[in-house]
Parts: sequence; C-alpha cells; structure tokens
Amino acid sequence: MTAVDDTVPEPAVPDGTGPAVTLPGPASRTPTARYRGMRRRSRPVLGPLLMITAAAELAATVRLALPGWPAGNAVLAGVLQLVIAAGLAGCGLATWLFPVHRSVFSTAAVLLGIAALIPAGRTAFAAGTVLAAAGGALGFAWVPGRPR
Repeated sequence: MTAVDDTVPEPAVPDGTGPAVTLPGPASRTPTARYRGMRRRSRPVLGPLLMITAAAELAATVRLALPGWPAGNAVLAGVLQLVIAAGLAGCGLATWLFPVHRSVFSTAAVLLGIAALIPAGRTAFAAGTVLAAAGGALGFAWVPGRPR
C-alpha cells in the first residue's frame, strides 16, 4: 500500500498570500482594444449610442422648432419634444444597461422617433427621427455573442 501525502506545499510568498498577479489596466490599452473588450462583454453599443444621439439632437433643436406657430402651441410642442428626447435617452441607456429587454426598449425608441415628427416639424425630421429609427433597429437586431 502507498502512503497518502498530507504535506501542504510551501506558499510562494513567505506571508502565505501567494504570488502577486498584475493585470494590465484599462489605461494601458488602446481605444480599439477597449472597444473590443466592450463588445466581448456582450452589450449592444451602436444602437443605444444612436438613440442617445437622436435624443441630444431633438433636445438641441427645441428652440429652432416651430417659428411661425402661436406662442402657446410652440411652448407645448417644445415641452413635448423635450419629453420625447428624455424618453429616447432613457431607452438608449436602458438598452445599453439591460440588453435582455432590448426588444421592448428598441421598439419604444422607434415609436418615440416617429412621435417626434409631430412637435419637431421639419427641423428634427432629418436627423432625430432617422437616428432614433436606426438606433432602434440596431438595438432590436443585436443578439448576444456566444460565451468563449
């Protein structure tokens, strides 16, 4: 019969903590490597970014919208446009942070982009609605990568 070896191996460091492992920090990585790392973590990136960009564009064009409308209607349309912009920014952040529910948030972003046509008129049509629709479509079409 063979004897069982009960001896504990010596630790690499005398205080018992083991060898120190140093990992490269994010500051030492290039922007391309950081982007690839974000993609590996399996999060949608481009769709939510377009949704947030659409929200910023809609919020920025509030003062440009509706120059010929009466004052009361213009104020109401401006407030509605800000609410839609806040909703689009929320959908973009929620899609980024909770990718499991991306289909709901992406559909809401597309609908909010279409709803932005009403108060925004011609000023935000070209950029805001198209960005919101493209971001919603990309967010909806995104699928998580396979774990490695």
